[in-house]
Amino acid sequence: MNVDRTLPRQISGLRDQALEYLASPAGETLRRRMAWVMIVALPLVFRVPKLRKHWAIRLLELAGGVAILVKLGERVRDWEPRPRPVTP
Repeated sequence: MNVDRTLPRQISGLRDQALEYLASPAGETLRRRMAWVMIVALPLVFRVPKLRKHWAIRLLELAGGVAILVKLGERVRDWEPRPRPVTP
């Protein structure tokens, strides 16, 4: 079947489109908002008493999830994506 050859191309094309979007001004706004949520809002979620009882929050807290999420948010904020050059 031809699926084996077209699926990797489709995935590669979607990746390229995503990187192109993230490199655009709109993508930069999205990256900043995502970073803000990870750096500011998610650590506050770990302080809400009712949410702290949830098993996923407890697991993340046990694994140092707040620090990991903040670091991830900083990397998203500072990341400058470069779309791949289009090959003919």
